[in-house]
Amino acid sequence: MKRTIAFLMAALFALSVCGIYASAAGEKALTMSLEKPAGYESATSVECENFVDAAGNYTGHQDQGPYDYVYLKKEADNPHATIKFSVTEDGTYDFLVEIMAYTTAIPRTGLVQIDSGEKFYIGSTHGDRNLITEYYTGMSAELKAGDHTFTIYLADDFDNTTVKSLFFDKFNFVKKADAPKEEPIEEPKEEPKDDTTAPSTGDNTVVFALTGIAALISVVVITKKKAK
Repeated sequence: MKRTIAFLMAALFALSVCGIYASAAGEKALTMSLEKPAGYESATSVECENFVDAAGNYTGHQDQGPYDYVYLKKEADNPHATIKFSVTEDGTYDFLVEIMAYTTAIPRTGLVQIDSGEKFYIGSTHGDRNLITEYYTGMSAELKAGDHTFTIYLADDFDNTTVKSLFFDKFNFVKKADAPKEEPIEEPKEEPKDDTTAPSTGDNTVVFALTGIAALISVVVITKKKAK
C-alpha cells in the first residue's frame, strides 16, 4: 500500500513539473516548452498589458522589469480579461501563449479562448524557474479578416490559496500556410475521325472484280458482232 501511494505521489509530481494538468471542466490542456517553438519567427506578438480591455473584471497588473504581465483576481463573478487583436486575412491561425514563470511552490492555472470558441487550459507549478518565459502551444482558430478577441479566465481549480492565477505576458499568432490547390486533371481529347479514309482491301477486290466482268462482257459482245 505504501509503495502504491509513493508511486502515485511521484507521478503527480512529475506531471506538475512538466506543466501538464487536467482541467476539472474537461478543457484541453496546452503543451508547455521552455524554449520558443519553431514556426513563430514571423508571428504577430501582442503584449497583454497593453491591450487588455478595461472592462475586464478585476485584472491585476505587475511590471517586473522585462516581464510586464497581467493576472486575475477572484473578486467578482466570472473574472476575465479581454484582449483585442486583428488579422488581415482569412485562414487558420496557430497561437503561442507566453506565461511569466515566477518562483513559487503554488501551482498557477488559467483558461484562454479565441472569440467565443473552445477554451484551453494552462497549468504550471513554475518549479524553481525564476522570471523566465514558459511557452504554451496547441491552440488554433479559424478566423476571418478583421477584429477578434483573446480572453483569459480563471480555471475551476483556482482558490487563491493552493492554486493561483497565471501571469500572462503575451500571445503570438501566425497564419498557417494554405494547402496547395489541386490542379484539375484534363481528360485526353479524342482525335477527330477522317471521313475520307481510303476504301479497305475488301472494297478494292469488289471493284476490280466488277471491272473484270465488265471487260469480259465487252469482249464477248465484240466477238459476236464480228461473227455476224
